[in-house]
Amino acid sequence: MSSSSPKRVFVSWKTDAPVPVSNAVAQLALIQSTLDPDVIRIAPPPAAGDQVTSTVVAVVTDHDGPSALVIGDAPPRPADGLRDLRRRTIDRGTLLAEPTATDLRMIWACATRTYAPGDQVRVLAYLADNGNASLLEAAQAATASVDGVATVLALACRGLVELDLSEGPLGPETRVRRHHPEAR
Repeated sequence: MSSSSPKRVFVSWKTDAPVPVSNAVAQLALIQSTLDPDVIRIAPPPAAGDQVTSTVVAVVTDHDGPSALVIGDAPPRPADGLRDLRRRTIDRGTLLAEPTATDLRMIWACATRTYAPGDQVRVLAYLADNGNASLLEAAQAATASVDGVATVLALACRGLVELDLSEGPLGPETRVRRHHPEAR
């Protein structure tokens, strides 16, 4: 029997397989990549046995192809087999800065939230009719939920809507739009 603790993994609608998570910063990077509309797919980094062989958090694919997702300036180790991939670097300080870190944690806390199917339909229909809306407007379409905001955040975690977090912290004016899936 192994005395090592169970390995943490990250799973989202963009992951091909569970992605090993080495620390809280890697978890935030994977949450951010899941919520990033430019990222199409997230795959685990190459591994050797049970050990992840690199500083690469994952291999993410966007419209330009795959990239090695790296936190900070650490180069992928030669054993990675990723030297030919582009690098998508996420700054550790930016991930841990507020309000980014709290926003990502709050949003992801809604990933397993249960909501009424009618609310999903109403929010998606509202966004289809309006193109995009503020978080508050989209949440008001979730009429069966006690917390319409949490319902909209859960829809974002499931890849049904996109949140624009580039304009500031999560708030009533955060823009929400319907996600239009592309071939994965």
